Amino acid sequence: VLGRSRVLGDVYKRQAQQGADGGFRLYHIGTDCNSGVDATTFAITALQDAGGYAAEVADATGYLLDEQASNGSLNDAEAANSNSTALAAVIFAKAGNNAAANKAADWIVPLQATAASTPGLDDEAGAIAYGPTEFAASKANGISAIQRDQWVRTSAQAALALNYATQPEPEPEPGPVASMKLKLSDSTPCLLYT
Repeated sequence: VLGRSRVLGDVYKRQAQQGADGGFRLYHIGTDCNSGVDATTFAITALQDAGGYAAEVADATGYLLDEQASNGSLNDAEAANSNSTALAAVIFAKAGNNAAANKAADWIVPLQATAASTPGLDDEAGAIAYGPTEFAASKANGISAIQRDQWVRTSAQAALALNYATQPEPEPEPGPVASMKLKLSDSTPCLLYT
């Protein structure tokens, strides 16, 4: 019996989801391969887990490197974002490309709210914005109820990349345990990690 990881790897390969550019497509319709950063990072993870796909992983990692902007960011939509950049940072680190992982993580660090540097977000210390536009808007006006879900999802995903940052991470809040918190609503804080 094949393990789940091997089956997933075979599905990615047999479905011809990997394009000539090395990336993987998100949508499985037609024969065009419109590669995407997020789909490629998920495919790499499945292929690495399965084992036996070194060439495919190398090609896909090459695609991600090609997609990385000079500032370290990556995007899977219209603009660079912390989610896609963090996923790629983890892949780069696993591939031993610390320079690319560091550059990606360093792009994310300034998007993390700190009590000292972001007075409009002092109750959200540690949370990470989806992108510079969202960070600026929330810094000026706080995180709105509509934006909160995006901040929660982004923080959980982008936090994975902070281990690779060469910039110093923001100082944790005072107290016995460093943590990241983000209020899910106006009255309910959510502890994301400690």
